Amino acid sequence: MIEMKKKYHDKQTELVRSGIEQRGLWLYNFMEEAKKLGLDYEQFGRNVIFECGCGKGKMNFKQTDSLVNFAYQYQPESGRKAFDGKILELNEDKLVVESTYCPLVEMWLKLTNDAELVNQLCDIAMDGDRGIMSCFPQFEFHLKNTIPAGDGKCRVEVYKSEK
Repeated sequence: MIEMKKKYHDKQTELVRSGIEQRGLWLYNFMEEAKKLGLDYEQFGRNVIFECGCGKGKMNFKQTDSLVNFAYQYQPESGRKAFDGKILELNEDKLVVESTYCPLVEMWLKLTNDAELVNQLCDIAMDGDRGIMSCFPQFEFHLKNTIPAGDGKCRVEVYKSEK
């Protein structure tokens, strides 16, 4: 059983969470429809979500070689609060963020009790982050832990690339 507790309950944070939950509902419904149509629903989902991330990275992010500057675009305060997240480490070589709540997971748990599906949806949703990161080849993205995998937290690490 996946359990999460919200730390922040202010109106603005709940509004942001509501929008994120809506994205979770869309992803779930798109995946279910792809299954019904006989598509490779996982590849379909990954491709679409990655492209959404690419679009977001190109349209909403300013190019930078500074990991510190990138971090505050990638992890704005409103997003961190919505996911009950914290920046644990931030310098020009490394960004570490941990979150203990996920509005996407919250929505998926309302729709299914299939923990394996929720874990799969989570990894597909992270393809959005991977898409954003593809716009920044100077950084390397690593998903270390996820809530639906039973880790109790999501941990993302971004490193300045050695390339």
